[in-house]
Amino acid sequence: MRDFLYRLLVASDATMRYFFQVVPIVALVGLLYLVISLLRCRKTGNRFSKREIINFLFICYLTGLLSLILVPNHFWTAIWFYLFNGFPGCEIGPMFVLNFNLVPTVVYYIQGTVVLGEWVKQMLILNLLMFLPMGILLPLVSSKINKKTIIIVAVAISIVVELLQPIIGRSFDMDDVIMNSLGIICGWGLVALARRFQKGMNRRVTS
Repeated sequence: MRDFLYRLLVASDATMRYFFQVVPIVALVGLLYLVISLLRCRKTGNRFSKREIINFLFICYLTGLLSLILVPNHFWTAIWFYLFNGFPGCEIGPMFVLNFNLVPTVVYYIQGTVVLGEWVKQMLILNLLMFLPMGILLPLVSSKINKKTIIIVAVAISIVVELLQPIIGRSFDMDDVIMNSLGIICGWGLVALARRFQKGMNRRVTS
């Protein structure tokens, strides 16, 4: 079991490793939120509502997202390596690396100065998918997220996230701003389509 967890959390493919490394902290925060919510429901006499379930999912997602994107490079790998072996095994950081990529890759691609390799495509798609749940959950958590505000909210969140990246030793990347924003907007679009479909079904039932 120990060897399996070690391979999963420390020695597996980088993309999968980063995902599994934050699962424990997500589970811990989610469990803590559940306990607090259940105690609150018990105290007030209310049932554990649909709203609480949505909030629970949002808290878990946000915890996982922040644990992935707002920690220094190799942070979780060093933590897990230390827990298994008694020493970090790799350096965390460095911090405050002021790298800024303000030109989207698509511009270089159009100019013919760069080729979109598989790694680049994978990173772009992963960024979109990583922020897709936020676009789905935000309108469920807040009624203020609508077609008039979603673009502003999506871009604002993406810019804030990217501005924090150089502080933790990563780089501000315009590609990430674009793909993160698209992920949030696409997620919101899925919810909007689902709601429209549900309204259409309700009209058919009542007519």
